[in-house]
Amino acid sequence: MSKRILAVYCLFLAGICSCGSTNKDKILDWQENIKEEVLEHNESTIDSTWEDIDLNEGARIELKYSKGSLVERVIKNTAGVTLYTAQYAEDTNFALVHEYCTHGNVTYEGIEYKHKPYGLATWYYCESGKVMEQGMRYKFRKAGIWKKYNTDGSLQSETQHEEKIKVRTLPKFNT
Repeated sequence: MSKRILAVYCLFLAGICSCGSTNKDKILDWQENIKEEVLEHNESTIDSTWEDIDLNEGARIELKYSKGSLVERVIKNTAGVTLYTAQYAEDTNFALVHEYCTHGNVTYEGIEYKHKPYGLATWYYCESGKVMEQGMRYKFRKAGIWKKYNTDGSLQSETQHEEKIKVRTLPKFNT
């Protein structure tokens, strides 16, 4: 077999093998990689902390650093209950964000890049912790299929959004 035919055959096989991987799968892989980087950076030893109190809101803001790099931002209410966390990758442009109900259950989880949401975003019911709404976001725009769920976890509705996410346009780590 000539090298040219072999090259074409290899490209054909590569195309067949990659067909099973959807754009959504690639976005979820991207998100998982970002999440791993964030969680790895969050294992850093915290060597300094900065705290501030927002007198208007009564919230306490805590910033945690390791070697001058922001590791985590935590916002608590006046009772000391955590309402929001942003855990940062070493490239502090990326964050894994969680919002919490006042009794501690997670009410939102998503990835942000420069304070804009990207990838899979999930909202949860405070009472049960079950998924309330889930879908892909590109900056602040909804993309693809978004699903809403009833409080019992059953599917309530699906909405198709025209916005498409091209994997190659997702932000990358600065190296």
